[in-house]
Amino acid sequence: MMSGDTTFEQMYEAALAREPSRPAIEFQGQWVNWGQLRRLAAQVDALVAHSGLDPRAPIVFMPHNRPSAAAALLAMLMRSRTLSMVYAFQSPVAIGRDLTRLAPALVIASGEVFTPPVRDALAAHGAAAIALHELDAAPVAGLEHCGDATLVSATARPELQILTSGTTGAPKRFGMTHDMIARHVVGANKNYQSMDDAFS
Repeated sequence: MMSGDTTFEQMYEAALAREPSRPAIEFQGQWVNWGQLRRLAAQVDALVAHSGLDPRAPIVFMPHNRPSAAAALLAMLMRSRTLSMVYAFQSPVAIGRDLTRLAPALVIASGEVFTPPVRDALAAHGAAAIALHELDAAPVAGLEHCGDATLVSATARPELQILTSGTTGAPKRFGMTHDMIARHVVGANKNYQSMDDAFS
């Protein structure tokens, strides 16, 4: 049984602390191990801190289905960050429009997302941006730091703001607190013998 006072953030941290050589994710026929994920998660965490982001500020996350996105997600959830999802498969103009409306302080996405329209939308209100490449992350040139004009739009509790499918209209944003995620992933009673049981 897991300890009743174990936090979900500690569970993420424990997952990243697994044996480095242990396989974690198979992607395009090759295995990425936990050591590689941990290094990238630490890199993303350091870049977020370096950007000057207020700990309460939501981060816009535009993941592709890649190991780098999984590592970045673990890094941010481990720090109890609020994440607001934006679809990465939209056109650059549509992404730029979403970012102008959301006015985030920081965006994390795959490198190819940061086209001129997207970069212009971020620069217009002083946002920072972090690009994910394979198993590496780097600040987007010219968008390394959050500007003084970026506003904090904090939620009462950290949450993951996902989008509905949009089949009956424009996608709507739906917030799931970290506690809600824990109940779905770990189980309300945390009836697992180890961290590996929870994340296997």
